[in-house]
Amino acid sequence: MTRDQIKLSRQNVVTIVKGTRESDHTEREIATAVTRQERKTGDFTMTFRIPEEYQRKWHSATVENGVLEIRYLKDDNDETE
Repeated sequence: MTRDQIKLSRQNVVTIVKGTRESDHTEREIATAVTRQERKTGDFTMTFRIPEEYQRKWHSATVENGVLEIRYLKDDNDETE
């Protein structure tokens, strides 16, 4: 997957990752050669909460070798009384 195939959004403290995994094989190859496929293809959605000690919006998001890495920064809000 590439970064262009993934859509990131945020709803309050929840990060939402959406995308579509495309098959590396043609339909003919799947019918004749692929007997077992570890990764599923098609649309997917994944959600997760961000811990309170981190900023809600991600700092950066990259994809390298098909792996999505989302980085969050610590929240620097000092709430001292």
